[in-house]
Amino acid sequence: MAGKPNKAGKSGKPSPAGKRGARRPASAQQHPGEVLREILADTPPALAAKWFGLSATELEAFYHGALPLTPATADPKPWPKPQARYSARAQPPGST
Repeated sequence: MAGKPNKAGKSGKPSPAGKRGARRPASAQQHPGEVLREILADTPPALAAKWFGLSATELEAFYHGALPLTPATADPKPWPKPQARYSARAQPPGST
């Protein structure tokens, strides 16, 4: 066993990153839907969709960045700024 890396954190338990995959660097840009998907990981999709007034298909599209965040989708605070930053960076060069 000597020389084998310990995958557990200081507490002896695996880190949260081990449960959901590698964490992104703080500088990586995420669509707000990706953030919400991580937060609501244990919530049934049908229930989460109902909370936001979306169909399950629309919620899935939002989670994957195919549907933008709008004031109708969520409380206007604090999501529009991250959506604007994501949209600005996600546009291919010369598309504006």
